[in-house]
Amino acid sequence: MSEELRFDGRVVLITGGARGMGRAHAELLASRGASVLISDVGIDLYGNGGDDSIVAEAVAAIRALGGTVEGHSADLMQEQGARNAVRRAIDLFGRIDALVHNAGFTLGSMPFEGESLDRLDKQLGVNVRAGYALVQEAWPHFQKQGGGSVILTGSTAMYGLPRSTPYSTAKAGYLGLARALAEEGATQAIRVNAIAPAGATRMSDNMPASAFRDWFTATMRPERVSPLVAWLAHPDCTISGETFVVGGGRVARTLFSETEGYVNPAMTIESLRDNQDAVMSADRQRPIPTFQSSMDIAMELFGFDPGGDAIGFSGKAAS
Repeated sequence: MSEELRFDGRVVLITGGARGMGRAHAELLASRGASVLISDVGIDLYGNGGDDSIVAEAVAAIRALGGTVEGHSADLMQEQGARNAVRRAIDLFGRIDALVHNAGFTLGSMPFEGESLDRLDKQLGVNVRAGYALVQEAWPHFQKQGGGSVILTGSTAMYGLPRSTPYSTAKAGYLGLARALAEEGATQAIRVNAIAPAGATRMSDNMPASAFRDWFTATMRPERVSPLVAWLAHPDCTISGETFVVGGGRVARTLFSETEGYVNPAMTIESLRDNQDAVMSADRQRPIPTFQSSMDIAMELFGFDPGGDAIGFSGKAAS
């Protein structure tokens, strides 16, 4: 049997950690020795209200199992609320080693013609905006400590979920955030990944009764997501800039690729019409791990060699 991976002496902040998948993450990490701060305001399924007793109950239960855990209530949709969650972890434990941004809610389905910018703002607020502020607050501490890990909780809705456009849009935003930060943190041992989990939580309670719901509830247990979260948070893990679909005991890497496509410097509307099949062909795909890799393909296909000149896409000014 391989040696058990431990988190002794390490501090993990988990947002939305009092129930569902966040609670499962907190229980697992605490059981392996991590000091955990649960940040959860106790809102309902639709992002309304608040109940401090919910985080208090989670803290009491994990402590009863021998875990080191504290609770914190903060409105992550407010910038200072998000930043204060990170500050609270550092005030309590003296450091922060991993950030798991799990908080989120649904707004219910709605056809696009009935959507509003207010509903979009709410989803962006609790997802990428809160995630942005949380990570930015933790970033200098990761730098001083010589590294850290961020796990952002997205959704397969990033592929496009009809009648849930705000949710899909917000969750897709994690792709750019995770990949950009992973590139920036690569030389500082700061790793950033996203997950798209499937878990039978409060959100799945809205499913109509069916054989699928029975199967989903039995198979997609929240605790079956937590091992991946814990591995990504562990200092032995070297993975960064990735997105994983996870649920029920399955973990799958989400890949991004470009085809070689149709190349014609004299392109016209008509040539695109006549070569649409070449544009849409899935042949000759190449993986795109970074922004720069996409530009590398374009330069190759157009026959451009930059030589020793700086390209200017690495975050450094071009010379």
